[in-house]
Amino acid sequence: MFEWFKNLIQEKPETEVARKLYAGIVAQARQQVFYSRWQVADTVDGRFDMIAVHLFLLLKRLKDESELKPMVQELVNLVVTDMDSSLREMGASDMSVGKKVQKMARALYGRLEAYQDAYDQVDNQMLMAVINRNVFRSEEDPDEAAMHIAEYMRSQSEFLNQQPSLEFARGMVAFNEVGN
Repeated sequence: MFEWFKNLIQEKPETEVARKLYAGIVAQARQQVFYSRWQVADTVDGRFDMIAVHLFLLLKRLKDESELKPMVQELVNLVVTDMDSSLREMGASDMSVGKKVQKMARALYGRLEAYQDAYDQVDNQMLMAVINRNVFRSEEDPDEAAMHIAEYMRSQSEFLNQQPSLEFARGMVAFNEVGN
């Protein structure tokens, strides 16, 4: 009798999968080495940037998996929804949340595009410059920390490419151990 109501509150399968993948991204982005050794600021902005890095890596891996497109879209939607929730938890007023989320979403999409453009280059100089600008908020020449993250991104990309798409379809994402 109330089947219609149950359908209203039941999550789509791709939402559940996206939640699991996002949890994996967030867990990896919180690895202490980024903040303690690689000088990423342990702030809301720094954590946002590391989530963006890991989201980029996963989206890069999944871009050609046409059967996973609904789940990929749900993952991106979930990231934006989490931005909204996080801002509200930090005390942003209801009136300002929408504008702030739009600004953060534009920043996220800008980062994803910049990472893709830089990643496609053969050497790491452009990728390091993009990391330096986005993660470290610096226009100076990239330093060792940017180099570590660029090398990390390339090795993680290779690691993700070795994982079968079926694992991602189940909500399982594994990142390689973070080096020093």
